[in-house]
Amino acid sequence: MLEPLRRQPPNYTSPDQILIYFISQEFGNLPGYQGLFIACLFAGSLSTVSSGLNGLTAVTLVDIIRPFRKWRRKDQDKADSQSREESDTRLSKILSKCQRVLT
Repeated sequence: MLEPLRRQPPNYTSPDQILIYFISQEFGNLPGYQGLFIACLFAGSLSTVSSGLNGLTAVTLVDIIRPFRKWRRKDQDKADSQSREESDTRLSKILSKCQRVLT
């Protein structure tokens, strides 16, 4: 009669390690798979952070800066759209860098 395969209990100290433990147990025999999996995790997290910062910058620019600029320039002449777009681009880059430091 065949005996069932008995595995040892997992050897990890934190619940955060369970995913890495699973990958090393199931796919440890495939060369490069563990590194590829970790690279995908990092790429996904960087993409999420980048999207969040981009969204935060866009919301700040459109919902706070532009209405304030309109309110401040009520009586003044309208600036041409080309210079406004250039200044918004510069301002969005500055806002993105500042928000990156704050987060």
